[in-house]
Amino acid sequence: MSFLLPKYWPTWIGVFILYTISWLPYRFQLFLGKIIGRLLYKIGSSRKKVASRNLELCFPKMSDAERQIMLKRNFENTGIALLETGMGWWWPNRRVKRHTKIIGLEHIEAAQKQGKGILLLAIHYLSAKINCRGIGYGHPMVVFYRPHSNDLMEYFQFRGRSNKYMLSKRDVKGLLRALKEGEACVYNSFIN
Repeated sequence: MSFLLPKYWPTWIGVFILYTISWLPYRFQLFLGKIIGRLLYKIGSSRKKVASRNLELCFPKMSDAERQIMLKRNFENTGIALLETGMGWWWPNRRVKRHTKIIGLEHIEAAQKQGKGILLLAIHYLSAKINCRGIGYGHPMVVFYRPHSNDLMEYFQFRGRSNKYMLSKRDVKGLLRALKEGEACVYNSFIN
């Protein structure tokens, strides 16, 4: 398969922009991510309706103004998360180490010294890409993920994580084999 076909050109442009932004100073990326999030808030009417309704159901005692502030912050964080994807894929380890902190890794290592496999359930949160990279440099693990429908994005997604290896979220046999081999396995509990 050739990633130079015209159908991949928009993806290449997006990847190039994300790659370029990933080398900018961290604080500037946070600022830019918030701006992107605010733009998404303005143009994402269907997503905004769903998120607004979810907040209404989850926080019925909260005022509309408070929920609106929460909704806007969520969109800002979504913009930041988009840029954190580039950080997770292309930052050198030294830069990742400077912006991530791993707590509790000794528990995983202690279980593995006893020959036990570990199944970690992770919540699918906005900063998952950079956090997976941070954990991956400290202690590479087996990660379950949902393959991307765009083959070029799948290429970057698959190679952009620093873990031992990745398995499709439906590969139960692969999970059992990895656990039997004493691996630490991360399953994202909100993968659909």
